[in-house]
Amino acid sequence: MALPGGPASQRQRAQNRGCGHAVKDFCAYNEKQAAWSAQAQRDFGPVGNGVDGIVGNMDPDHIQTVIDKSADAGMDIPAGLPVEDIVTNKFIYGSIGFE
Repeated sequence: MALPGGPASQRQRAQNRGCGHAVKDFCAYNEKQAAWSAQAQRDFGPVGNGVDGIVGNMDPDHIQTVIDKSADAGMDIPAGLPVEDIVTNKFIYGSIGFE
């Protein structure tokens, strides 16, 4: 059965399953469950590319909104906390994205 996500994703799922089998009494994670999980994540959206087609990068405007709303909700957020103090896209490769 061909699984979504290409060879790298298939290798990762195999490693995940291997970890489960290496530890006695650990939950089993079979190929069918791995395939279902990969497809469900694509269908329901918890993983995917950003609006710019890149996976893993942070949108500074979105993060600033989270900071502001958290402060407004009474969370202990330092006044004037800049986005650059908590996130960076420095280590994100712009050529990496989901198909």
